[in-house]
Amino acid sequence: VTDKARYDKICYRHIKSTGVNRGLDWLSEHGQADLLAMVHHPRHFLEKLLTGSHTLDIARHIPIPLLVFPPGYCGVF
Repeated sequence: VTDKARYDKICYRHIKSTGVNRGLDWLSEHGQADLLAMVHHPRHFLEKLLTGSHTLDIARHIPIPLLVFPPGYCGVF
């Protein structure tokens, strides 16, 4: 994203975590971010029951704005 946007104020960080939700929680609390962007990926019924939605989980409690891109978003600037 940072290469395609050609805008030096965008920062990318790779976060290692034991789970997606834990990593997103850590990032929203300690990442010094002004905005969190995610791409929504639809899941099958059974996946929804077993794992839920990472986007919905994080949207319920993060203190910063959340930008959610639709499925299939390719990030063309």
